[in-house]
Amino acid sequence: MSLPETRTVTDDTGREVEIPYSPKSVAVTNAWMVELLMACGHTPAARPQIPSEYAFPPEANDIPVVTISHSAGPNMEELAAVRPDLVLATPMYARFGPPIEQALGVPVLVYDLSTVDDILAKMSELGDLAGCSEGAEAAVADLRARMDEQRQNLPADGPRVLALFGSTEGLLAFTSVSYLGDMVELMGGQLVAAKGPPFIHQGRPDAAFTPFSLETVVDQDPDLVVLVRHANPTDSREEALEELFDNPAWQGLRAVEEGRLHELSEWLYVRYPGPRVTRGLEELRSLMYPAEQR
Repeated sequence: MSLPETRTVTDDTGREVEIPYSPKSVAVTNAWMVELLMACGHTPAARPQIPSEYAFPPEANDIPVVTISHSAGPNMEELAAVRPDLVLATPMYARFGPPIEQALGVPVLVYDLSTVDDILAKMSELGDLAGCSEGAEAAVADLRARMDEQRQNLPADGPRVLALFGSTEGLLAFTSVSYLGDMVELMGGQLVAAKGPPFIHQGRPDAAFTPFSLETVVDQDPDLVVLVRHANPTDSREEALEELFDNPAWQGLRAVEEGRLHELSEWLYVRYPGPRVTRGLEELRSLMYPAEQR
């Protein structure tokens, strides 16, 4: 019995899209998609530009690059050159889906990832789309086992953790629906600012972040502060951080007095959620429970 040439799938925007039943050339617009597909045994036909030191696995550096800008989207000539039969995009680039479909005659699917559970779910979903379901199933089982190992024998009382993001638009706190916030809570932490009014970005609410409030932080007095600085710092953000660090109320926080303020990699905890989540969980465990390291 022969397989059909196409099938209809529903992406994360709710769109029903007809795609090749077994795509042979899948181009992606986000690095986490590269990592998930390669973990399943499928090498994408094209990837976005990624600093070589952050590309993972290292073999990803050999994949053809498609230049992508926030304002113009993917470079159509570079995208056409790899002759994709399917393009995977994130919500950030969803608006470029129709132009890609019209210009190249290629279906575009939009997927998002924001929690640890999403990693496992999307690994299975993308693996099925790319025709490597068996590899995806094995990768999911392996990753789940390694995640469970990191969470074994956690202390009963987790620390209060402030996860702070120095964005280009000011200081924000990660909420429990952010990737980093989810990781903190999975490791038994009590997230300061777990819930709060969503940050409004370009007129749209982003529930992963909430505006930073020093008053709220002082009231909860966290045991640990982790800070993620956005790449390509701006003067306004750096000035905001300096002003915060010089504030007597900030200096009086338990975490600050005890030297428990640590910077985390934006690439690992914000930009590229994926199979390397176990590295993040391992690092967070060492910071959240330093007594285990003695």
